[in-house]
Amino acid sequence: KFSNKENLPFEPQNTLKNIDSLKLAAEILSEFGFLAEAAFYREKLREISPGDATNKIELARLFANVKKADESARILLEIITDKNFDRKSRWQSLMVLAEIGGNDEIFWRKILAENQGLEQNDFEIRIALNSISMAQTGRIEEAINLLRENDFTVQLKFLKAVFEKNAGRDDQALASFALISEADGEIEEIFGFYESAPIFQQINLYLKSGKTRSALDIAKTRALLKAIEKTEVSQNYEFKFKPIDVRARERKFNESRALLEKLSAAAEKIGDFSQAIEYENAKSNFSESPVGAKNPAIRIKNLRQKLAEKAANQTNSFVVNEKMISDF
Repeated sequence: KFSNKENLPFEPQNTLKNIDSLKLAAEILSEFGFLAEAAFYREKLREISPGDATNKIELARLFANVKKADESARILLEIITDKNFDRKSRWQSLMVLAEIGGNDEIFWRKILAENQGLEQNDFEIRIALNSISMAQTGRIEEAINLLRENDFTVQLKFLKAVFEKNAGRDDQALASFALISEADGEIEEIFGFYESAPIFQQINLYLKSGKTRSALDIAKTRALLKAIEKTEVSQNYEFKFKPIDVRARERKFNESRALLEKLSAAAEKIGDFSQAIEYENAKSNFSESPVGAKNPAIRIKNLRQKLAEKAANQTNSFVVNEKMISDF
């Protein structure tokens, strides 16, 4: 009876296919900088799949570029204040809200005033929201003090450590990051687009303070090389607008390469050429081009020469000492 699409009594729908198509369209458009068009498709996706937190977060980020910050905040707060969303999505929404709100005091006063109910309903999120607003508006010491009295979850402890680092309290930050270092994976999954995992933070702080051996020791103890060996190489540097998962991968890729370079130099500084070579070899896996891969190769060659010279000197020293003992 119905020989073609026009004669059908209803439009056939494939919701799953529609969701995938809308998501792909939004991603491609945003990558090329067509943010208003990408937001249009993400809004359509929200209508079909209102529980998709990732889509809502990306829609809020797009709105921050093409509309007002208040509209972005409204979407993010739908996630932040709703316990039906998972913790990862709620905390990521908080950190995106921090980026969007910036240091605008009026923005943060309005956010806090409109969400006072969180005090009773979700104390953790209320503490996080208050401390973030303080830190964003130049009251970082107040934020640290608030979290020091209320750091009862791993996420709040991490936030405190980050604020301590940003305030220049390096020793306190080191201690705070050390306390949560076992939760590296969980923290990185949530905050990876915004901040480095505790192990990266600890090593960088040790190196910054000149504690070279401590940095090398913790890198070895926590098996840093194994932790970063599966880091995905990012090929998305030319994207005009990057989703937070792309940002997280790119951030880890760049920071892994930078940290390996620092550790290689630190090992060389104390004469541990074997370890310097190990880090330099690992760093070569993070090269973006053949030209980039050439520099580590040259450095590895120089380090091997130094290692050989050191071994030769130790051998000569042993021969001399043996002869002196024999003569004696």
